[in-house]
Amino acid sequence: MTMAQLELWEQLVQCYTEKTRRCAPKTATELGQTMAAAGDPLQDIATLHEVALQQVLQQTPDTSLQKIAPVMSMLLAEMLAGYDSQARQQQIHASDRLTSPDSEVQQAQKDLEAQHARLMSLYRLGRTINATFEIDTIFELMAREAMLITGATHGAVLVVNKAEGQQYISTLLGFSPQEVAFAQSTRLVLGKGLIGYAYEHQCIVVVDDVREDPRYWEFVAATRAEIVLPIIHGTTVLAHLDLQSPQVGAFRSVDLEYLKALADQAAIAIQNARLFQRAQLEIKERTRVQEDLERRAKQLLLLWQVSQQVSSLLEPEPLLKQIVELIRSTFKYAYVVILLVDGAKTKLSLKAKAGFQMEASRTIELKIGVQGICGWVAAHGQPLLVNDVTREPRYYQLQELTETRSEIAVPVKIKGQTIGVLDVQSASFNAFGEDDLFILEVLADQVGVTVENARLFSAEQQRRQEAETLRTAALSMITTVDRRRVIEQILIQLRKVVPYDSASVQLLKGQHLEIIGGHGFPNLEELLGVTFDLTADNNPNCEVMRKRSTYIVQDAPTAYSEFLNAPHVQANIHSWLGAPLLIGNEPLGMIALDKHDPGFYTEEHARLAEAFAAQAAIAVANSQLFEAEREQRGLAEALAQAAAAVTATLDLNEVLDRILEQVARIVIGDACNVMLIEGETARVVRSRGYDGPRSSTGRTQMPMNLSQTATLRRMIHTGQPLVISNTQEDPLWTIPKSIGAIWLKSYVSAPIRMGDKTLGFLNVDAGEPGQFGPDDARRLALFAHHAASAIENARLYRELQDYASELERRVQERTAQIQAQLARLDAILNSTSDGIIVADVQGRILQANPIAQDWLTRTLAPEDANKLRTSIQELAEYPNDHPQTLLALPGMDLQLNAAPISEPKPQQPSVVVTIHDISQLKALERMKSSFVANVSHELRTPITTIKLYIELISKQPQKATLYMEVLSQSVEHLAHLVEKILQLAHIDAGRVELRLEPTRLQDLAELIIGNHQAMARQAGVRLRLLPSTPAIQVMADPKRLVEVLNNLVENGIQYTPGDGEVTLSISTVETEQRAWATVEIRDTGIGIPEDELPYVFERFFRGRIPQVMQKSGTGLGLAIVKEIVELHGGWTTIESEVNTGSAVTIYLPLLNA
Repeated sequence: MTMAQLELWEQLVQCYTEKTRRCAPKTATELGQTMAAAGDPLQDIATLHEVALQQVLQQTPDTSLQKIAPVMSMLLAEMLAGYDSQARQQQIHASDRLTSPDSEVQQAQKDLEAQHARLMSLYRLGRTINATFEIDTIFELMAREAMLITGATHGAVLVVNKAEGQQYISTLLGFSPQEVAFAQSTRLVLGKGLIGYAYEHQCIVVVDDVREDPRYWEFVAATRAEIVLPIIHGTTVLAHLDLQSPQVGAFRSVDLEYLKALADQAAIAIQNARLFQRAQLEIKERTRVQEDLERRAKQLLLLWQVSQQVSSLLEPEPLLKQIVELIRSTFKYAYVVILLVDGAKTKLSLKAKAGFQMEASRTIELKIGVQGICGWVAAHGQPLLVNDVTREPRYYQLQELTETRSEIAVPVKIKGQTIGVLDVQSASFNAFGEDDLFILEVLADQVGVTVENARLFSAEQQRRQEAETLRTAALSMITTVDRRRVIEQILIQLRKVVPYDSASVQLLKGQHLEIIGGHGFPNLEELLGVTFDLTADNNPNCEVMRKRSTYIVQDAPTAYSEFLNAPHVQANIHSWLGAPLLIGNEPLGMIALDKHDPGFYTEEHARLAEAFAAQAAIAVANSQLFEAEREQRGLAEALAQAAAAVTATLDLNEVLDRILEQVARIVIGDACNVMLIEGETARVVRSRGYDGPRSSTGRTQMPMNLSQTATLRRMIHTGQPLVISNTQEDPLWTIPKSIGAIWLKSYVSAPIRMGDKTLGFLNVDAGEPGQFGPDDARRLALFAHHAASAIENARLYRELQDYASELERRVQERTAQIQAQLARLDAILNSTSDGIIVADVQGRILQANPIAQDWLTRTLAPEDANKLRTSIQELAEYPNDHPQTLLALPGMDLQLNAAPISEPKPQQPSVVVTIHDISQLKALERMKSSFVANVSHELRTPITTIKLYIELISKQPQKATLYMEVLSQSVEHLAHLVEKILQLAHIDAGRVELRLEPTRLQDLAELIIGNHQAMARQAGVRLRLLPSTPAIQVMADPKRLVEVLNNLVENGIQYTPGDGEVTLSISTVETEQRAWATVEIRDTGIGIPEDELPYVFERFFRGRIPQVMQKSGTGLGLAIVKEIVELHGGWTTIESEVNTGSAVTIYLPLLNA
């Protein structure tokens, strides 16, 4: 035996002994005889072979099916031959023992012959199908043998495709051409017919008469009997064998055993064939991969050789030319070109070529995305292979390459960005393949890296040169601190770093940039001092300062029309570059560079300018620090001299004069004054420079209210000086022109403070906007500190002088005061509205003021007067406890409070009893009780409704939506009631804070009308607005006014019957010598009786008619309206007539009246 035979035979023997527990014979023939003698069914041979084959493949996975298949066929044939011979032997012995009639012997003989035919069929099929790996051949042989043995007239094999849910026909035998065509055009869905049943249940289906079986799907009209045999491997149905016969009951039970063995044997063969085919595919794939690897290795070797030569090049000039020559000579390409993307990324320019000639002066440029295959590749960043350019619409023919027939182009990329295209062309059709595409893609990557390396090398050399230039420039700029020389050095050194035709240095002053130096301008003297407004958008300078970075304008006159105007137009500026002068992130100014050519400056120029500006900023900052130190030193000297001058005297008038004399040395202005605070006003006590054209009598003589003057109020609050650059634009400057002079355009002031107290203000005025800056404010504040000391000392000196004379005057007055004290005390006792009684320790009345005396003797009835005396005696017993009591008398309620006078002594005053009439308070208490009762009634209704509907929801949840709407209305009513009560309480407590602002009554009225249209429509009431022309403004809290108008409009709608009208009108009126804004809400409702009109604004008052109509309310709405309007300084009126309607008018102070 060969090694394969030995392995398979050993597995057969092992499987047989494990299954049957019998001793295995020595040969396959004997094994078949033993299984037949033991009565084992024929399909056990197939099962045994299948198990043995699986064991061999698992133990030795590298074993080829080509080697196993012949061995398995030979062993199967021997086993079947042995099984057949033993079966025949048993049949002969059985015939010898027959005692049946001849007919029975003949039948037995036929059965034995049929059995022999089935065995031979299995034997033939086993030898044939195990010798082939063609699945369709296996299926056809299987169908033919089955038809031969069973006598079927039609046979079909259908292969299962579970993934697609259908079956495909592999074999059709015995069918007519029409039936074949029908079968091939029909989609055979899994689960349909008898075959579908066999598939789902994995069982043999036998039908004796298909016309009586509902599962039958008619395919052949003559068919009466049908058998479907699933071919199963493991648990998977591989195919179905379908046999049909025109004879009813054509298939016998003995055929089933045969067909089962046939199916098992076919399943093994099919599986073996599939394994073989899979192995064949794997072998082919491995062979292909190996060939690809070998070819790719050769390509990579060539690529490596090329890349080694390319990567050694660092000079940009010869780099690209050598690259194309290397590629062409190494890979034998006909034409090779490299094109690079321009700076604007709109064109491809030819940089290197190989394989053809062209004129030296000729340039080739292609529009990206428009011209040629290269243009398309550059636009899309993807390679493109074209083996027939005559059919390619994107092909663009160069005049030097007219013979091109094939072309391949790949993008050259750096960091994902396309920087060029590597292009190869050939004069032959179909000249390129995927290998060429791979080679060129790798080469393109290498070219990109090489170009980038060369660029970096060149950039590094350039950066070193720039760094040296910047270092030299920085050293030159910091050799001096004089500002004029610093600016001159900046402009000289700048030309060495960035080219320009003209340039200027501009420093920041507030919201403006001022030109303080320049080079290259034909009208430099005219430009010096010119400023640029950084709040405007008519210059590029504001962009530089806003972004804190460089800014390029390719054509300045096109972008900014200001460059077309004098004095800028003389410089012929087109390309413009600005760079900020920054210390940290704080700007000092900027440098502006100009060129006559549009589009000259690039981002590279901007980078260099930014680096230079950083060094220039340091030089400018140093010069500014030097100037500031020099100015500070001069200021300190001036302040010292001014302080000595103002503190050299103690006379206040002389001090004020000297302050104004010294102010001119500290801050330069047109006029100045000193204000001192007197109570809630500030008054000018000394002024200078307000004569002639700058006369300002009103401002220097009229006291200024501190609460109404924003500038003074801010300085009191912050303690800091204040600068107003332009009084015409600054919202803080609220001084009327009648007080503040019209000529005054700028203003600086500093508070005169001692500790935390502001004594007054030191003011300097000027007729030019922008006269003063933060430095002026700082200097004035320092001087104001010295002035405060001088003023305070003079005040103290004056107060000391006044105190001496005042002391003498007070001594004289004191005597008169003591004499008048007793008279005043008597007057107090006699004029007070409370009763005052002085009693001794026993409670006896020693003294009573007139009101108490009147109560005891005339006002009160004798019995009530006695009750009052008794209460006084009770309080007098414990005066140190400060007792108190309430005495309720008819028509009067009295509160008694006692306090001790001195140590108790008999017959001496020891207690004072005050008697206060609290009748009004009691009335208020009763009013409160009435309110509580009223509110309790109002609260009880919604609370009762809430409780009721909550109970209804719990009992009838299906109606929850309906009940929730009622609940929501009740809760809203309850919240509205509580809100009104709380609002009134806040008003009474003085906790309502008004946020006053200019308010258009028209806007509020439109809002109210819009918000209440739905309510009015629901009530059937027309709601309209009569606006005023022009619009009326008041100083008010819009939120509070909305509350007032809401109350009045809702009242009008509530008390106006259907088809009525509520009108809101706005107007003005002159009364009480001033103008008032009025808002009137007039309705055509039920009206108010005349006798109730005086009480409608009282709290909790409700008229008779609403109560009869059962209209809900608390009587608080109009009271709240009245209180809010009065808080705004206005008042409210009402007019009404029963059954005609009512009109409520609110009066508010008109803004700027």
